Amino acid sequence: MSSSKSHVRLDAEHTLRAVRVGDGAALARAYRANREHLAPWEPSRDETFFADEWQEQNAQQCVADAVAGRSTSTPGQLKLHRLQAATLIHNTGSQAVLTANGFERIGHAPRYLRVAGEWQDHLLFQRLLE
Repeated sequence: MSSSKSHVRLDAEHTLRAVRVGDGAALARAYRANREHLAPWEPSRDETFFADEWQEQNAQQCVADAVAGRSTSTPGQLKLHRLQAATLIHNTGSQAVLTANGFERIGHAPRYLRVAGEWQDHLLFQRLLE
């Protein structure tokens, strides 16, 4: 896996990078292709979320936010004290990824987020960055 500041090669076909204007159709295709797989871990989505037009508007907003300094793809630039993450109780895969990346479990949050149409409990994790 090769990487630069703005790109990470995932495999021969896929590169992870910040969203760009014009990415809407590709994002919509990816969400539609993975809709069933992602459903247990995501909030309920309106049909418009899966449309090329909606994804393009979202891509444009992401780019505008980055240009305006309201977001970044490199959180080290923010000089954060800590990062926090939450996973569904049964999502052991994500919990393993968090633990492997230096996060520690800090608690349990009953009915934390509405996922797959139901309020669900989550485990909370944090990573101190000092």
